[in-house]
Amino acid sequence: MTEFGAILKALIARDVEFVVVGGVSAALQGAPVVTIDLDLVHSREQKNVSRLVTALADLEARYRVPGLTNRTPEPSHFRPPGISFS
Repeated sequence: MTEFGAILKALIARDVEFVVVGGVSAALQGAPVVTIDLDLVHSREQKNVSRLVTALADLEARYRVPGLTNRTPEPSHFRPPGISFS
């Protein structure tokens, strides 16, 4: 299974509400594209964000930013202040 598949399985297992966009979405629909990343749009509802963070923890997701070591995603990273769609 590709890493994309493992990521999608983890999100589905945790009941995360999301849609696949970008190159992977195009490829899944038959477009002749090559992509190396997975673009997702998730529901920003609080419970969904919690499920997303849990799924990312299951995957041992970490930020790859110079100077930061082992920084893990937190709910506040997915619900910026002042933005609410629920």
